[in-house]
Amino acid sequence: MKTKEQALSKGDWIVVKLGSYYHHGLYISDDEVIHYCSSEGFSILRKDMTVQSTDLHTFSLGKKVLTKIVEESPVNSVDVRVDKALSQIGAGDYDFFYNNCEHFVHDCFYNERKSQYIDSLIIKELKKRKTTGINGMLDLMYLNIIKFKKEG
Repeated sequence: MKTKEQALSKGDWIVVKLGSYYHHGLYISDDEVIHYCSSEGFSILRKDMTVQSTDLHTFSLGKKVLTKIVEESPVNSVDVRVDKALSQIGAGDYDFFYNNCEHFVHDCFYNERKSQYIDSLIIKELKKRKTTGINGMLDLMYLNIIKFKKEG
């Protein structure tokens, strides 16, 4: 993932590095970032997280906030991204593999729940596996589907 330090603007995709992973949110202002959080903060292992509006400091846990470099043009304008994020406040169903903070922000930008981090973890694991028999064929099919989706 490519990031940069810059002045934050409404509708930016922001991230903060928490150990070996990044936490994602949609920036509205220093007083409002929309992201997955619980009453006890953010942790990839918590199941009780919901989409919430917090201030920037709560989102970042005091760590450096970066702007994600968006490599393809967003489908949604800034106002649509913000409206979509705001409309999801209170939504739950957080799941590390299928509905995490990166899925949430990607959906605000592209109307598609996707996580580059999760895709790369899956590909990494599949490449380690045996590539023979029915399991190998299924693994190769899945890798090709992911490759096809990335190429267009």
